[in-house]
Amino acid sequence: MVTKAKKLLLPIETIFKELTSNILLFSSRIFVILRFSSSRILSPVIKCFISYPKNRPDTIKRIPIRIELGPKDVDGGKIILVRRDTGEKMEVQFTSYESTVVSELDNIHNDMFANAKKILDERTATLETYDEFKSELEKGMLIKAPICNNPSCEEKIKEDTGADIRVIPDDCEDVNSKCIYCDDQSKIRPLFARGY
Repeated sequence: MVTKAKKLLLPIETIFKELTSNILLFSSRIFVILRFSSSRILSPVIKCFISYPKNRPDTIKRIPIRIELGPKDVDGGKIILVRRDTGEKMEVQFTSYESTVVSELDNIHNDMFANAKKILDERTATLETYDEFKSELEKGMLIKAPICNNPSCEEKIKEDTGADIRVIPDDCEDVNSKCIYCDDQSKIRPLFARGY
């Protein structure tokens, strides 16, 4: 699950109050700009110590982009963007961070979708026989197999293997194959899996 917030600002606390207030002012400016660009953001200011990953792991869970600020960043007019999915850090000038954040959110979405699709494709087997079905199911695969309209076939498959229909995709019509269980004319080719 990805949180509703898309970015998290983490100003780094320092022992010098003057530096801290400067960082907080800078982070507030970033928040205002991101807020008015129709972006959702968790909080204008979340104070954390320099070792926040150890002290506050709950703070950064499910946030796709973390924006880091420190005294040197403020002085240099830049921010650090950190992608959650890869851990990649990018130095971005304050003048161009808004467009970079938006493009990186799109990149994260596309990369995560491509990775999930790759895993799904690798873990899905398209089969025609019941013996193959049982064998691949033991390997933990998601099985794409033809089945007829008779509800008892699905019930018997579930009794025998513990697997049942998990997903019926939009393009699953299959009238050219035989039911994986009874060899009657199939109607659809859904995805079977065991429930855990």
